[in-house]
Amino acid sequence: MMEMEKPSSGQDLLAGPFVRPRLARLCRPVHGSSFINGDVPGSAIYNYPNDQSARMIWYHDHAYALTRTNAYAGIASAYLITDDAESLLINAGVLPDVDGYPLGIPLVIQDKSFWDGERGQDPGYGSIPPAGAKVGSLWYPHTYEGPPLAAQTLPPDCGSGSGRWDSMGGTPPPVSGVPEFFSDTILVNGAPYPVLPVERRRYRFRLLNGSQARFYNLQLYVSDGSADGITLKDSGQVDSNGNPLLVPANASGPRMIQIGNEAGFLPAPAVLNNPAMPIGYKLVGSSAFDPTIGNANRYTLLMAPAERPDIIVDFREVPAGTEVILYNDAPAPFPGGEIRNDYYVGRADLTCIGGAPATVPGYGPDTRVIMKFVVGNATVQELTFDQTLAALKTALPITFQATQPGTSIQPDNGTKAKTLNEDFDTYGRLRQRLGIPTRTGDGASDYLETPKDIAQAGEVQRWTIFNLTGDTHPMHFHLVNVVVRKREAWKFDPNTGGPVFPLSVIPGSARLPDANEKGWKETVRMNPGEAVTVDMKFDLPPGKPAAPSPRLLSKYGIRGAEYVWHCHILEHEEHDMMHVMAVM
Repeated sequence: MMEMEKPSSGQDLLAGPFVRPRLARLCRPVHGSSFINGDVPGSAIYNYPNDQSARMIWYHDHAYALTRTNAYAGIASAYLITDDAESLLINAGVLPDVDGYPLGIPLVIQDKSFWDGERGQDPGYGSIPPAGAKVGSLWYPHTYEGPPLAAQTLPPDCGSGSGRWDSMGGTPPPVSGVPEFFSDTILVNGAPYPVLPVERRRYRFRLLNGSQARFYNLQLYVSDGSADGITLKDSGQVDSNGNPLLVPANASGPRMIQIGNEAGFLPAPAVLNNPAMPIGYKLVGSSAFDPTIGNANRYTLLMAPAERPDIIVDFREVPAGTEVILYNDAPAPFPGGEIRNDYYVGRADLTCIGGAPATVPGYGPDTRVIMKFVVGNATVQELTFDQTLAALKTALPITFQATQPGTSIQPDNGTKAKTLNEDFDTYGRLRQRLGIPTRTGDGASDYLETPKDIAQAGEVQRWTIFNLTGDTHPMHFHLVNVVVRKREAWKFDPNTGGPVFPLSVIPGSARLPDANEKGWKETVRMNPGEAVTVDMKFDLPPGKPAAPSPRLLSKYGIRGAEYVWHCHILEHEEHDMMHVMAVM
């Protein structure tokens, strides 16, 4: 990855401007044909009923084999749906109403990389950069980093065998795909390291992880006054009592209350950052062969790609003049991590192993420090944190019941097993696929194969999804929201280093969803070694849907509406972790 140049003015790392997002606000459902051809050849008009309860929706290009690059380039955004129930909570003072942001302040978090113009750091460009490339252009991996590429510029202390290609020898082949992409600069609403002045009052923040593959463990800390605000050097360390070693005394910032997610309001509030919790890992399992050992089991606000927490923060919990840092220490990839994807002040110079130089205090790249809140002197008299929490404990269950379907749904036809898999394609590229397991194998299949996930309109299905890979996958469901029932460890075969077939779970290993995963979810984190059980009801949307999918009918004889479920690590989705759900 390339190092970003230091700002010429030497400004503070966090001195970027806070950028107001451009978001649409929708409140009245409109019904019509869901799809019609546009007047211009190659164009189409889509109609969305927007009849969901209040929530943040996001949308992005979904072109087959181009989603990852098109979304990265900016063909993505978000909008807020509101309803009368949400308005009641705002008008009653249960939810904060900040001037100009009655529905809260959206914070869209993404990681990006930018071309710095030094072609020696990107030998694939040769002597002439691509047409239109300039300093600040977005950069996406298209060549292997490090020698033996002759044009690669290296410090004199690096040997010829260093870099990510290392000792493979010969010239690396062209890159046609990467398993994940982790950039070196975090943006909030398009701005790097922004500062948001706040009053001593409650604020509502509508978060969206819009990154390609990066997870975030978001925490709030009081700045220590250094150029970078605060840096916890290495995550996951604990003392003999299991307490984090790396959080300085009195460093935790204001508490958070999560009130909703991508599927709308939660049935009950969840208190987070009480205190701030750096990432931590499960070190002891239910048995010596528990495949969930090594998973993240301690975090504050864990946010995978496509997840959208809705939180309240009361800045009266810190004195006026305090600087509060929004901080991240989630490893990338998640949960195992790779040090070259983690940029922060105090990290070693990793140039000789294909990484970036050490980050200088006050400058990027830095994927730990997300943004800074500067707390002003003005204090607004309104509900305190504890009063807000008490009000939400009463109001949210009523709101959830009034605006959301009941979660006590039961499957019509037992439990269906699914798998998340990883292997190599015929060209040697790492790929991820979905499957329906057999008695002897994972049943992995490609996106373009015959659809196997079939449902009748109105049917309730229960899926137990076995993650047989080493990554946590944010599985994203189109059309439906799901109820997370439980997570269990699957039985591990020490002789093969994989699961026991036919797949089954370890008795007594079940754990319930986190407090902020209860109710409905649209995107569900599925961890290595786990089997996650979810329930869903396949209701088709109202209005005038387009005719049944001609692709399904002509190729497979299936008269159904075509939807998908997929991993929202975009590089996984594209190669090839996505399946069609056909609703008859």
